[in-house]
Amino acid sequence: MLVDRGPLSSAYLAHSPAGDVASIASRVDVRRRGVAVGSARVRFGADPRAHAFDSLELPVGTVDAAGAEVLVSIESDEVTGALVVARDGRVEAGFPFFDWEARCLDETYVDLSQPLYSRLPVSYGIVPFMARAALLRVAGAVRTHVLPKKKGVSAGPSFPEYPVCGVVDRMRTEVLRGLSLGEAPISFTRPRGTLVLSHDMDELSALPGVEKLRAIERRHAMTSSWGILSEKYRMPRASVTSLVDEGCEIFSHGYLHDGRLPYLSRAEQLRRLRHFFEAYPMLRGHTRGFRCGQLARSRSLYSAVQQVFDYDLTPPTTERGGPYGARSGVSTVFPFWNEGGLLHLPLTLPQDYFLAFVERLSGPEIADRWISAATDVLGMGGVAMHLIHPDNVLRSSVLLDAYDRFLRWARDEGIDVRLPGEVAQRFGARPVAHAV
Repeated sequence: MLVDRGPLSSAYLAHSPAGDVASIASRVDVRRRGVAVGSARVRFGADPRAHAFDSLELPVGTVDAAGAEVLVSIESDEVTGALVVARDGRVEAGFPFFDWEARCLDETYVDLSQPLYSRLPVSYGIVPFMARAALLRVAGAVRTHVLPKKKGVSAGPSFPEYPVCGVVDRMRTEVLRGLSLGEAPISFTRPRGTLVLSHDMDELSALPGVEKLRAIERRHAMTSSWGILSEKYRMPRASVTSLVDEGCEIFSHGYLHDGRLPYLSRAEQLRRLRHFFEAYPMLRGHTRGFRCGQLARSRSLYSAVQQVFDYDLTPPTTERGGPYGARSGVSTVFPFWNEGGLLHLPLTLPQDYFLAFVERLSGPEIADRWISAATDVLGMGGVAMHLIHPDNVLRSSVLLDAYDRFLRWARDEGIDVRLPGEVAQRFGARPVAHAV
């Protein structure tokens, strides 16, 4: 049965009395009849806020709410009523919940085939940076103002919601609550969740931006993680050593940043991934994580990454206008294991690039957007994974102002700030032979 392939998340292992996911799945009765719902609103428990929902082509129907506690309700043009209820120590779901969760976390609803720009014989970099941002701005305007508007009760923001989508986590939490297994999907050392600061260095010319960002972080007594490339450039040894000596973490950002790595042969993927330790032999035993350039991804790449690194930082929780078009993302604010056994730490906060160069927000506006998104993620007990590029702070000084404001807020709020490796260790990441 398809239900046996999920749940994928390690959240269930933390709550299963028997220490396995099957003991939880056996107490959830899922319905496999109904109609697919492409655009709906769902509400969780007593929370009056509505969230976007898509059944991802799985059938949806309502369940009998008589004598039961309604955990999740749905409103759409096709189906309206109780979607998930708790009754007599069991949970009843009006759709194949575990299959749906797996489709979200696997991103099987997204066409992850190779983007056109990475198939061209020349690099996408020949198009000026600002011109690329302008093209994304036009594409966003077309989606918002030109494409036909949805009508009816399903009108509104689409799934996965942007800039934060925790629908998988909220749905899972209600299921666990209905089984009397607790409110939170994962127990962290701090109930408010964790903040992780990360940086992707796409060009060697961004090196001055590294110090600008570190100066802000030092002012707030924080450390961060840095993704560097192995073939497009070589970061000077002194710069690498300086970051490590300050307590920062270095992860691999890939080979060339050309968007092609996920679509190469397995042998070539492994060669390029392992090349990182040839370029930076001093990082053996230190570097354990990977994030692919441009957040390009494929199941083939994940399988290769698992042979070289302990954890992956690539998939976004939600993204608009990335390499895979109008919508993509894993819809969770928690780290999770995929079916192959690779631990993913999703990018849960909106990227600096979209805020500064596509939406063209001011420093205070960007900071407010980050603070709002982080508040949502941390409020769910999740991991607020932040990303700002040293390349971009050299292009726009408003990002430095925004970053300073954001870190000041995190410091004043007493937010728990960790490195990716520390978060991965909490989830029991297992070291692979090449990374130790």
